[in-house]
Amino acid sequence: MIIKNRYIQAYLKTKPAFFALIRPQELAHFAECFADKNLKDKKILDIGCGDGFFTSILVEDFLQKPQLTGVDISASVLEQAKKWQFYQDLQEFNGVKLPFPDNNFDYIFSNCVLEHVARLPENLVETARVLKPGGFYYTSVMTDQWSEFLLGRKLFGKRYSDWLNKKQVHRNLLSQAAWQKQFTDAGFKVVGQYGYFDKQLARESEILHYLSVPTLISYKLFKKYILFPGFFDIVRIDKVIQKLLNRKFKSENSAAIFFILQKENY
Repeated sequence: MIIKNRYIQAYLKTKPAFFALIRPQELAHFAECFADKNLKDKKILDIGCGDGFFTSILVEDFLQKPQLTGVDISASVLEQAKKWQFYQDLQEFNGVKLPFPDNNFDYIFSNCVLEHVARLPENLVETARVLKPGGFYYTSVMTDQWSEFLLGRKLFGKRYSDWLNKKQVHRNLLSQAAWQKQFTDAGFKVVGQYGYFDKQLARESEILHYLSVPTLISYKLFKKYILFPGFFDIVRIDKVIQKLLNRKFKSENSAAIFFILQKENY
């Protein structure tokens, strides 16, 4: 897995800093899955596409241009996603029922979406329904270890982690085994799973959440998180982050896991 510097730079220059500790790793996992695939004329579904920013970075690594569809529960973020030319279709959905026929997509992916959905089992069954037999679903999820790793939890107890998870709309923080069961119950085979957010990185991210408050204020005032992106070309914080992400760490008991799933009934 190669974490490209452009992934880190893209987030540092446009989003709150804590995203730069997790999104580049996820981009690297998704890019690796698609790297050797012939995507010409393939149909791909991006579930929870948001404003399309994450996918805009990912598609730069695609060797061929697929037929890419995005869905999200928010009409406002879909309006933002329309600026990207790589989506052939963007549709709003209710978080459960996908507006597509059975066996429609060759690949489906979702990045840190499933921990937020209100009706997880139904959502996964729907995802399996619209995926072609033998097709792959790539997804990253947060786990229950996120709550366990939090520094604030050590200082203030479970009340702190409950408060933070409510702010982050974490409805499904499951153990690795529980995530596996959710996927297999929905008709998927777990082909691969990779933890990528250990205790140290999770705590560094937690600290960056609070250090990023000025960027949140900036967005409220100016609709931009980063007012002076050129600053990061002078102060090479990206180099520091790349070293953090490239260090070796244990993937067991990770706060986030990347899953490679395949539809079983083929």
